[in-house]
Amino acid sequence: MFKILKSVFGFSDSQERLEISRELGEVEKMLSIQEEKLNLTDDDDLLEALIFECKALEKRHSYLLKRAKELKLELSPYERIKEANRDV
Repeated sequence: MFKILKSVFGFSDSQERLEISRELGEVEKMLSIQEEKLNLTDDDDLLEALIFECKALEKRHSYLLKRAKELKLELSPYERIKEANRDV
């Protein structure tokens, strides 16, 4: 996606870093909200939908982390802990 933005809109690496950083924060907030919703519901259909949404957000988060590493973007303490736990 970012490669398309770079080629079409002329995004620089610094702009891409800012966008990735912003998106990481946004995805983290969305994941937190979804996890809260999971804890508050007991409807099977809603639980299934929330789990699906969480999985999609986790995949997006994983992609953004990978791209951040490629750009040597400094990760937040939260991201570093998450990465360390993922490698275990």
